[in-house]
Amino acid sequence: MNNRLCISLSCALLIPASHGPGIASEAPVLSPQQAAAVLADGRPWEARPASGPPARLTLNPGGTGKLDGMMSFPVSWAIRGPSLCLVIGPMGTKCLGFRAVSGGYEGLIEGRRDILLSR
Repeated sequence: MNNRLCISLSCALLIPASHGPGIASEAPVLSPQQAAAVLADGRPWEARPASGPPARLTLNPGGTGKLDGMMSFPVSWAIRGPSLCLVIGPMGTKCLGFRAVSGGYEGLIEGRRDILLSR
């Protein structure tokens, strides 16, 4: 086997599958405890919902937070079963699973992206 082919094969084995053409590899969903540890650090996240305008979401370690967008609302959060549940003022409760994606974390409801959080 010539050296050029060996180098190419070695590189192919080192590149994650998600970077290969036509091969999709998704990060696993974090446990709600892992998601809370990462997301509830008191610093604002840019929140881009699947529908609606972007906003800033801040989750504090103690289970509180705020959503600042066209209007501001208090937020509370809690771990409920396999989800991190957010109670956003009058908008109600959303229970999400989170996974790491390029540039941030996506919040999933039934496997579909509901929100993208990034900094």
